[in-house]
Amino acid sequence: MYLKEGNIIHINEKSTLLFIVMIFYKILLDIGFLTVLVSIDASYTLDFNVIKYLVGFFSIIVLFLFIDHDRSQISSLAFELHLFIGIIPLSVIYSFCNESSIYFLAVCAAFLTATVIFCFTSNVSINFSIRIQGINLVIFACFAIVIMVVWVYVVIKNGLPTVTALDINNVYELRRENFFIQNKYIGYIYSWMMYVILPFIISYCLTRKKYAFSTIAFLSIIVLYLYSGNKTSLFSIPLILVCYIISKHDDTNLKIFSLFSLGVLASTILFWMCNIYVLYSLFVRRLLLLPAQIKFYYYDFFSIRPKIGLETTLWGSIFGFKPKYPEGVANTIGAVYYNHIDCNANTGFIAEGYMRFGIVGIFIAFLVFAFVLYLLDILQKKTGYVFSVTATIYVLYSLNDGSIIDPIIFGPFLILCLICIFYYKGEEQNEEALC
Repeated sequence: MYLKEGNIIHINEKSTLLFIVMIFYKILLDIGFLTVLVSIDASYTLDFNVIKYLVGFFSIIVLFLFIDHDRSQISSLAFELHLFIGIIPLSVIYSFCNESSIYFLAVCAAFLTATVIFCFTSNVSINFSIRIQGINLVIFACFAIVIMVVWVYVVIKNGLPTVTALDINNVYELRRENFFIQNKYIGYIYSWMMYVILPFIISYCLTRKKYAFSTIAFLSIIVLYLYSGNKTSLFSIPLILVCYIISKHDDTNLKIFSLFSLGVLASTILFWMCNIYVLYSLFVRRLLLLPAQIKFYYYDFFSIRPKIGLETTLWGSIFGFKPKYPEGVANTIGAVYYNHIDCNANTGFIAEGYMRFGIVGIFIAFLVFAFVLYLLDILQKKTGYVFSVTATIYVLYSLNDGSIIDPIIFGPFLILCLICIFYYKGEEQNEEALC
């Protein structure tokens, strides 16, 4: 059963299959943690608690039941995505490393609150959409200006890119050098471009079969990776392509998460049979279990230290809030828990909520998340499911490693919200829109 429009209804075949995939995925992560990660990485210490394991398992089942899996809506896919990449890996670290029950249950409660509120309000009609003649031309002109400004700055300040990042093992050497964007305002619009503008352009081109232009956008991501060494941005390419292909068919969420689970299985088996760790390290450890571990580090750190409130945001700068941690929170966490001040231990919006406002901040972060999903559903009604999934899957995925309270003020999520409100797809393909 699961919640839909305030009523409890029987689960259908599609949701049953997705539930089986979720359980399979959870058990795979558990087994991989025990047989791969603990034996290879000394930063993961086994301290298993059977009660916490049962609590974690029960919690993810409850959260699954409160997501509406029937709707072909970007909001449903986003809730499922963060259950898979956020909550389930968190449950693994929670039980196998004997972490805080207060924090884990608060996160689950906040996730549950967001799904319930979204369920009861998703059919409330609020006209956030504004149609202005010629606005799409203005939007794409702004995109062009942002892209040109970033490229001109990057090339003038850094010259041509090096090939250092072609060897993934060398990206940390690249990052130890000065970050390739030193101007904070260029940094803002760079994040707009990477998380929102380029994926939006790629989606626009792919759905209109303008493959040459989408290829240029993908090449831009690759070249910018050579400057930044940010592996997550490189991961955006297969993520966007796979989701574009799958979203054109039925049962998108089931296929995406089945493929995701098979990736975990393949990387685990590769280690068991061939002792090859690199795929497991990049896919399972880096994308799933490391962010979960860092979320508990943030809780441990800020549970006994001052929270930062609106520091490091635009409003914090306007009101003159001085940072309590001058080296930056991510670097401070890296120094404390990884013994390296250059370790940028950033993590997702769940930890951001806690470091800003404590337990209440976790709920605030999830409510902001639900509001963004409400706007994304509006975008879908105007553009279609394939377009909206392809355009937004990367920025939604990035929340597992990034913030939401700061970006909603002056970051990528502000730009995404404005696009949702003002962009309007042409009449020629309105039949693709799914209401």
